[in-house]
Amino acid sequence: MSSLDVELFMGPLVVGYMFGTLLFGMLIVQMFMYHMNFPKDLIGIRLVAWFSFIMSLAFTILTTTAAWNTFARAWGDPRAFQIIDDSWKGIPPLNGLLGMTSQIFFAWRIYQLTRKLWFSGLICCFSLLQCIMIFYFDIQIITHGMTYSNLHELAPINVSVNLWLGSSIACDLMITFTMIFILSRARGRSAFKPTLETLSRIINFTMETGLITTVWAIIQLILWVETPTRGFVFFFFLNRGRLYSNWLISTLNSRTYVTQDASKTTWNAVDVTRSQTRPTIWADIPSTDFKINPFERLGAAINVSTTTEVHGESPEVHEMEITVPSALKQKSGR
Repeated sequence: MSSLDVELFMGPLVVGYMFGTLLFGMLIVQMFMYHMNFPKDLIGIRLVAWFSFIMSLAFTILTTTAAWNTFARAWGDPRAFQIIDDSWKGIPPLNGLLGMTSQIFFAWRIYQLTRKLWFSGLICCFSLLQCIMIFYFDIQIITHGMTYSNLHELAPINVSVNLWLGSSIACDLMITFTMIFILSRARGRSAFKPTLETLSRIINFTMETGLITTVWAIIQLILWVETPTRGFVFFFFLNRGRLYSNWLISTLNSRTYVTQDASKTTWNAVDVTRSQTRPTIWADIPSTDFKINPFERLGAAINVSTTTEVHGESPEVHEMEITVPSALKQKSGR
């Protein structure tokens, strides 16, 4: 290999290892926020979140080991540019499992909101297909030899990667645009301004986060087909799974900051009106209350309760009922 070939092959690999560490650091922050804000979340959701985090941790350990073996232990050995490190054996399955975990979770949320089992089932089928294909890829590369040349010379490996990325793209697009459609329809039915603002923020967030994984897979597929002798595709391959983990956990955390931004409070000498809306996508799931106490100057408190009803496809979120203590009424003169 010429010096230019080495640079274009190994350079993206180095950057991919470093960027993966950055993504895992972001995930740690997201998990800390989730643990602090939603300690009483549904047990199923907490299990999914922690399962995704543990898999990302294992992913990071494997990539760190691979980086050490390639650029430290095998430094100066020309075979390091030919042989794929054994630590990579666990990376493809983790990529598939991390993607499937997030995709099936969103398929479940879509079913909860639409009650269309066939559509959520279709998403799950695409998700399962991408996971099977990346497992098949892993088996093929282990069977035929852990070398970089085998990645493009063997037809079964090429087919499995194409199906893996193609089904992932289809699955992510279905999830993203379905969620946007559900939220847009809910926004069109609402005339309450804070609710409209909340739904607009959720739509923007869903589009931005969902399309990131889709665009990521499209770029990876193009690089896989067009630049087989370059290492640019490894940058995307090494970070795909952790991108899904961040997508999942950041979506769970969006219940906090989207609701905070949508909270409206007005105050005058004797009258207080407060309304807070729950994001429609999470309306049927309990969450940690967002606390605002506009009565701190009076040394009093209020009791706030919400009522959520789910009818068919669109959860309805009612305005909050405010109970003002009698001591506060005496101070306000009413």
